[in-house]
Amino acid sequence: MLTFIFLVLAAVSAMAQDISSDMKAAFAYQNYNQAIALSKSCYESDSNNIDCLRVLATASNKSGDQATAKTYLHILERKDSLNTDVYLQLANIYELQQQLPKAIKYYTILNRMLPDNPIYYRKNANLYKEYGDKVESFRLYTKANNLNPRDVLALKGLAELSIGNDQYSMADSLINAALQLDSMNIGINYLSARSKYKQKQYHEVTKVFDRIRGQVDLNSYYNKMLGYAYLQIDSVDLAISKFQLALVNDRSPEKLHYYLGTAYEKKGNIEGAMEQYTQAVKSGISPDLDLYHRNVGRLALKTNKYKEAIIAYKDSYKYGNDPVVLYYLASASDNYYKDKNIAIGYYKKYLKSNHNHKEYKDYAAKRVRYLKETLHQNKS
Repeated sequence: MLTFIFLVLAAVSAMAQDISSDMKAAFAYQNYNQAIALSKSCYESDSNNIDCLRVLATASNKSGDQATAKTYLHILERKDSLNTDVYLQLANIYELQQQLPKAIKYYTILNRMLPDNPIYYRKNANLYKEYGDKVESFRLYTKANNLNPRDVLALKGLAELSIGNDQYSMADSLINAALQLDSMNIGINYLSARSKYKQKQYHEVTKVFDRIRGQVDLNSYYNKMLGYAYLQIDSVDLAISKFQLALVNDRSPEKLHYYLGTAYEKKGNIEGAMEQYTQAVKSGISPDLDLYHRNVGRLALKTNKYKEAIIAYKDSYKYGNDPVVLYYLASASDNYYKDKNIAIGYYKKYLKSNHNHKEYKDYAAKRVRYLKETLHQNKS
């Protein structure tokens, strides 16, 4: 009997070793379906077998079955509470699922368990930034940076928060530190361009993009930024070329059309400018619609197209209620309509407005008097 029991136990032990060996081999060769099947069988026969439970949870996670992985990882959280990999997997899963509070919870546990590991401070800082807690995000990025001053991503996170707080000197210092570590890092160079752009240092913006020229194809956002920088330093042809590139994939092109209109106007191409301002009007959905219409009206008035000017200025006033537009409407109407009462009406409305422009006010008052006298004389 003892011999028989010994043989049975030996057979069971050998079988368990075979299952364990096959399970680990399947996992090592990324055959996760087989690893899951073997580890599940192992765990169901022995719920205290931590090795089988670890493989079952991790293989489920790696196979993409996050729901099953979470179930077993939470069991491991209780049974294998000192295993940092359990918390890391849970943090990653909740981060991917955009459950930020839970992801933060597990990265915070990792921060406590591994206080000298800068990566988890940085990852937690990313989550706090996305969650909207900039103060805690800054603290964690700083901790990561102190532990590893060569972590470019931590420097980038700190610089982004500094730009968001308009702390440009600090941002530029952090960006320069990152560039000393990796001068051709595209993300850091983009961040540098953003900082200089917000500070209206347009020459510096162009220098940043010159540095990475040929390393990357700029997307619409950065072509627009570079185009605007060129426009501000009077490199009009370069600005136009960048704005046209940005238009190819821009989903909201109204600003680009407006900037192109401004560039063409600087070149003296009034027809091209008018076309672009008109396109800005057609694609416009922003609060700047009054500005787009006003530019159409201004160029139409400049080229003596008074009817077009009147239509554009009416639309501009409708969207913006800027009283100066009444003055332009009066001027266009004065030139277009034979019935001067229309112009008088706009001049009077302008004079009653709170717009403070002495020359316009004086001219409008004189013009009303003159037009009224002319109408009176014609009636007489």
